[in-house]
Amino acid sequence: YMMWYVGRDINFRYSVGLARSSEGITWVRNGLAAVFGPNPSVPFETDNVWVSSVIRTPSGFRMYYGGYAGSLAKLGTATSPDGISWTRAPENPILLPDAGSSWENQSVYGACVLELGANDFRMWYSGQNTSNLTQIGYATSTDGITWTRHPENSVLTVNTSSTWENLAAYNPRVVFDGVTFHMYYQGLTGSVSNPYGAIGYASSPDGVHWSKSSKNPVLGS
Repeated sequence: YMMWYVGRDINFRYSVGLARSSEGITWVRNGLAAVFGPNPSVPFETDNVWVSSVIRTPSGFRMYYGGYAGSLAKLGTATSPDGISWTRAPENPILLPDAGSSWENQSVYGACVLELGANDFRMWYSGQNTSNLTQIGYATSTDGITWTRHPENSVLTVNTSSTWENLAAYNPRVVFDGVTFHMYYQGLTGSVSNPYGAIGYASSPDGVHWSKSSKNPVLGS
């Protein structure tokens, strides 16, 4: 098993590390240094990078990550032959906030990408507006780089009357079993300055129309 995870240093800079395991429980880090960190010369990721999703490719791996300049985020991608040495795509950033949108006009980050077949990439991502409300959108691509948003976005919204996800529904992780899409996502409640998080579950036949579980949150704080 290979795990790419986010670590924070004493200067509050976030970078991506790599660890390996033979059984998914006991992990060994790939040395002491991050394998992918913020690049001060790249305007959209001067401060932090946050790994979102890593998929296998014929030549190695492709990472999708959130790049942060201050508190604003955009999505980038990078490739690697070994999961350690990464090359950023010249097309970065590959997904920007939609200035004309009411739900994702400030930041996009926290994406999950699946490659379901030849020329068939699916992305579920976190979109945040200027009121700090965060919800989940959906986009498709034929090459994993150029993305088209779905016209029905956002596809998973917050429940403003909920006791656990009235501030945010974001950071989706999606699994497809051949018939059904299964999503685990993070919900936030409380206040923007002092939020509380839990994990919810939703299912979908097509990746667009989702039904939240009546047992949510499936993992609470």
